[in-house]
Amino acid sequence: MLATRYAPSSNLDIHATRPDGVPRIAPPLTATASTIRLTLMLSLIILGSLIIYSHANAAPWIDTGDQQTRHHLQVLSDSGLLNTPITSWPLMWRHVKQALDEIEPQRLTPDQIWSYQYLRHKLRRAMQPVHVEQRASLGNSVAAVGDFASNRRERYESEIGINITTQKTTINLQAGYAHEPMDDDSLRLDGSHLSHLLGNWALGIGAVDRWWGPGWDSSLILSHEARPIPGIFIQRNSSHAFESPWLSWLGPWQLVTFMSQLESERAVADARLWGMRLNIRPLRSLEIGFSRTAMWGGKGRPEDLDTFLNLLLGKDNRGDSGINDDASNEPGNQLAGIDMRWSYNFSGYTGAVYGQLIGEDEAGGMPSRHIGMAGAEIQTLWKETQIRFSLETQNTTVYFYDSDKIMPDTAYEHAIYRSGYRYHDRPIGSSTDNDTEAYIMRSQIYFPDGNHLSLSLGKFRFNRDDGNSSSPGGSLFGPKTVTERIQASYFKPLNAALMLEASIFHYTTPIFFSERKIDSGGHLTLHVAW
Repeated sequence: MLATRYAPSSNLDIHATRPDGVPRIAPPLTATASTIRLTLMLSLIILGSLIIYSHANAAPWIDTGDQQTRHHLQVLSDSGLLNTPITSWPLMWRHVKQALDEIEPQRLTPDQIWSYQYLRHKLRRAMQPVHVEQRASLGNSVAAVGDFASNRRERYESEIGINITTQKTTINLQAGYAHEPMDDDSLRLDGSHLSHLLGNWALGIGAVDRWWGPGWDSSLILSHEARPIPGIFIQRNSSHAFESPWLSWLGPWQLVTFMSQLESERAVADARLWGMRLNIRPLRSLEIGFSRTAMWGGKGRPEDLDTFLNLLLGKDNRGDSGINDDASNEPGNQLAGIDMRWSYNFSGYTGAVYGQLIGEDEAGGMPSRHIGMAGAEIQTLWKETQIRFSLETQNTTVYFYDSDKIMPDTAYEHAIYRSGYRYHDRPIGSSTDNDTEAYIMRSQIYFPDGNHLSLSLGKFRFNRDDGNSSSPGGSLFGPKTVTERIQASYFKPLNAALMLEASIFHYTTPIFFSERKIDSGGHLTLHVAW
């Protein structure tokens, strides 16, 4: 869905005010898209839904990239008030709503009441049966090295989307246009989807942005740096814990799996991407995530049920039983790993330490050839302003922690799937692609008048071995570059329906992303919601 992070200032009710009566900012919900056949199908469904349904329920999830909503979720989560997994995006509304219903507002601190009221307002917007959003963005360069909040990829792009929500079904139709895009695909349906609830499961089809992991600046296995990949998906709706005493210790849990279709213009045309993620929360202060993704099938590759079962069981390496030495029946290319987030609440401060370790390969049934990310964050209320500060580091060189075993040109690469772990010339995993080391400090500042400022300072070592640049495949960043980046984004609500986003950045040494030079610049984005 379209990423918007503002709220109307004219039609707030008592639930959207601070304890001192000053209006609180809360954003409307967002919207999302996929392919021409999907568009026609969704258009028919939309028309039918407008006729058939009259009773609306809440939209199923909070969109990937909604930084302000994530901030407020983490305030309540780290305070111990919200006991649900929060590191798999999009994030389902169901369990969040259940937790909000159990909170007693009169017992909250000023910091907590701000976040509680914001999420309540956001939920009411999500329960609207129909809403429309539009976004237009103008910049001086393509976007590269995105973070959780990034919502643009090309220099000039615009989107319009309509979201319709019923008791069981959500339809989101989104159409976009990009001027002179990197992949020459100007007309896009990225973000469109259809989902339907069956019991406690949401089943759907579409192209949905995802972010798996606790980081603000990076997810090593699945970020939304690349365009969303069209496919089918299944995701648990409410994350409530098992009732069985044998499994209840896992706490609230979330499970999502998808099967998507990659593009034709790659070394193995029309390869598939499968992914699965399980989150558990055995303690209110601890969340653990287990993730797997795999490229398999495609033109000239085996793609029957036995091949997929071998992939699921991890029997997909040369030398495994039944796998030929010439790799003619090798199932695919997998990544897998674990991430953890441990939170704290101490004397008016909340925060967390977190990390992610992803294996490029498998050995002895466990992920091996690791890349990693670690970070820490702290949040507090200071003079009626919420401030969040984070420090994050990542390294996408295999065995970065052992100089005797280090393996450049390995992460996100494969001998068969030579286009690598990328989609339309953008990374599917870390936005810095492989063989990059990064350190990023970030602050998020939320003012009582609804304005929002995000600042970051980072140091990057791109493509550290200065290799791996042959096509297809290879790092999208080259040649080897060491640089610092300063970046600032400001969000200003103009009225009940409009929000202006302004962003600037500067690299001390220019970087090259897909052979495009990027040094300094910025963009202006106008968000409209009604």
